[in-house]
Amino acid sequence: MPGQFSDDSFYLWTATMPGFYRFETVAPLPYVTTQAYAGDDCNAASNFLACSLIGHSDSDASFYLPNSVQAGEEILIRSIGIPPHVNIATLEITFVGEPCDQFVEDQYAPNHTCLESRAIGNGTFTDLALGDNGSLARIDYFRVCVSPGETLTLSVANAHATPLNFGLSVFDMDPTSNLCGTTWSTYSESANGLNPSLAFTNPTGQELLMSIRIVALALGCAAYDLTVSGASGCGGGQQVGTFCDPMNANSTGQPTVLSTTAGTGIQSGIRLEANQGPPGQLGYFLIGSGFSEPGIVLSQGRFCFSLAAGQRFARYNVAGTIFNSAGFFDASGQMQNVSGTSSSGLGFDVPTTLPGSGVQIQPGETWHFQLWHRETGGQSNFSNGVSVLF
Repeated sequence: MPGQFSDDSFYLWTATMPGFYRFETVAPLPYVTTQAYAGDDCNAASNFLACSLIGHSDSDASFYLPNSVQAGEEILIRSIGIPPHVNIATLEITFVGEPCDQFVEDQYAPNHTCLESRAIGNGTFTDLALGDNGSLARIDYFRVCVSPGETLTLSVANAHATPLNFGLSVFDMDPTSNLCGTTWSTYSESANGLNPSLAFTNPTGQELLMSIRIVALALGCAAYDLTVSGASGCGGGQQVGTFCDPMNANSTGQPTVLSTTAGTGIQSGIRLEANQGPPGQLGYFLIGSGFSEPGIVLSQGRFCFSLAAGQRFARYNVAGTIFNSAGFFDASGQMQNVSGTSSSGLGFDVPTTLPGSGVQIQPGETWHFQLWHRETGGQSNFSNGVSVLF
């Protein structure tokens, strides 16, 4: 459907079969946008269905109707040439069936709000899904750390035959207010396009916790790959001892074993992992500034943190934040994270801030960790404890 668009042009289009349709303005010159309305009244705001971005020299302007249409349904198409430009363009309407049928939520979902942001490190994360027609969420959030003076590089690559324009941004998060404030933060960078990329250099003298935000800029669905580099220098620590080790046996006849993995590049650089636990049972991690042996007997295990005056103790069970470590033991007895707070899916990436207090873990400090978990028969138990020097 070719035309010259210097102002507004209107078309009444009738669907020939039920399903989803893609509208694309193929323009050799960039200043054309297209809108779609249900029925024949473009002045009724409630009739508005969808619109394209203004076309750019490196991409055509396209969009999907947000819902499946029925055969015989009428759609009013309004193509607008942005004055003072005269734009020759072709409007193409393509039946695409159900464009989101082959998409399912990826392994990082739910991560569609800032508070749900998933911790990742360096590398390429493939087959991520994003869309906006009711089948998938329109925004994905991830988080990384960036050390002083280091440059974080991010790129998004379309990985589907029907490309989608993306908005890519990164901004620093506030660990004292559950990481996500009501306004954009002090440091940020952004880029838009089919395959946007950006670089951010930490200008401060301290480590920054950064949120990565990827948003669909047009209706439709797409798979994408996210590549991250420059996030490997964050935090660090090493396990320097254990306590209450071994712990009392759990219902499997073995003690639950807590260990650490260092150098993750996420948050504090330490990941807690647990194994030999009772399959199917819930657990979460604990932190304290001091420990006590042999501990206090609670249910089937021993609570081994010091509760003396001046000592700190906290639970990583704050729902909807990076301070939620909840997980379940799988059939092999490994703790699988179900809170989106482990870059590997196992255990828990320890934040640099204590839950509920805003207290920062400082270099040179030693903190102590233990796992609490449920037992069969309504009982509970603990793992051994580990001590980590940061």
